[in-house]
Amino acid sequence: MSMVLASYGTDIRVRNDSKVDFKDVVADDRKYGDIKRGAATGYQTWEIAYGYTYVSLLAGRKRLEIQPIDYVGEHPLGSGHFTYVLTIYGGRLNIRAEKDKE
Repeated sequence: MSMVLASYGTDIRVRNDSKVDFKDVVADDRKYGDIKRGAATGYQTWEIAYGYTYVSLLAGRKRLEIQPIDYVGEHPLGSGHFTYVLTIYGGRLNIRAEKDKE
């Protein structure tokens, strides 16, 4: 008797919670494009996603990045819809993941 395990992806969108527009937003290796302040992108399906990830973008003329070292001790978000919320504090880019209502 064989058992088949279903694999469900994690649907991730990105929201700009800063006071400036973002250009050329890349999360992990996925292009999310330009995101106006207060706006969110559409979802993209990730095989595995964590509570944070690599992000690169332009805020005005300044390139900002989040570069995780590793995910040791982190648990995947799992299946469902999530939003990576991007903010800027003290000139630094910050990220947090929120579970979206289905």
